[in-house]
Amino acid sequence: MKKQRLVPILVVVAAAALLYVAFLAAVPSRPPTKQAEDIRPTTFSSDPMGAKALFLVLEHFLPDVERWMKPMQSLDRPEGNSPSTFLVMQPLIALDEKEAESLDGWVSNGGQLIVATDTHWPIRGGQESEGYLARHGFTLGTPGKNTRLYTGRDGSLLLNAAPLGGKDHQPVLSGPSGTVAAEQYVGSGRIIVIADGGAWSNARLKESNNAAWLVLTAGTWKNGRLLVDEYHLGNRGGRGTLQLILTFLGTFWGMVFLQIGLAAALYLLARARHFGPARDLPRERVQDPLERIRGIGAFLQAAEAKEFAAQVTGQLVTARRRTKGKEQHA
Repeated sequence: MKKQRLVPILVVVAAAALLYVAFLAAVPSRPPTKQAEDIRPTTFSSDPMGAKALFLVLEHFLPDVERWMKPMQSLDRPEGNSPSTFLVMQPLIALDEKEAESLDGWVSNGGQLIVATDTHWPIRGGQESEGYLARHGFTLGTPGKNTRLYTGRDGSLLLNAAPLGGKDHQPVLSGPSGTVAAEQYVGSGRIIVIADGGAWSNARLKESNNAAWLVLTAGTWKNGRLLVDEYHLGNRGGRGTLQLILTFLGTFWGMVFLQIGLAAALYLLARARHFGPARDLPRERVQDPLERIRGIGAFLQAAEAKEFAAQVTGQLVTARRRTKGKEQHA
């Protein structure tokens, strides 16, 4: 087998071996069991407790819907083309004081905050029993065991809700156990609290028209644009370039890209040439004018330019005499 054919084969074999070693290092020693379901109401999840179906519905019926993956300090004022409704579902991460202040300012400037949760939304640094909802007069009871259809002025919701207590808010949905959804106006905006964190889960949307209530409530508030909170469910945006590259390399196509790059690097390394020590370049050769004339004469003679060749030959003889004369005088 020729050397030219052997080198690419060795490169491919070496790349495959290195990729296999990297794969063994990345895979755990024990194969994982069935992947646990995501119990968060995140719009990225298709699990029963996820809310991906809701996001698809909102994209179809509302002017604009976006996932929010930043702290509350980055919220734009709810005016112009900026979203005017903010949806929070069963938040798992507490607010800090600056976020709470920013969210209050956003609502008072005309924003509509819809919070669906069966637990209080704590604020870091605040009292243990105090959360964001409690600051605005909402208290949550114990969730029920069964779902029930609640009907109000804006439609109906199928909820497994805890009764809402507190003060300074108006009922939106009520039942035998009391108020399960209420609203409170803050400045030129309002806060709506629904005492069920799974109100718009994928499983709930299969058996209800809960999405229609949200579309009507968000679509009729100012410009109808909506943000869905993912930040307080642990989905953070704004990752750096290095993190994005590492995430991509962890995917199937990232591994393919890495393998191709590794094979190319090994091929270039195997094909590299080692040069000897540096040497001085030869001196520039001085061309003899007689050689130039002789070359022109030979070319013209081959081209049967006899008259012009005779002239060149005469010039050659004259040039030689002058050269010899100069050498004798010297």
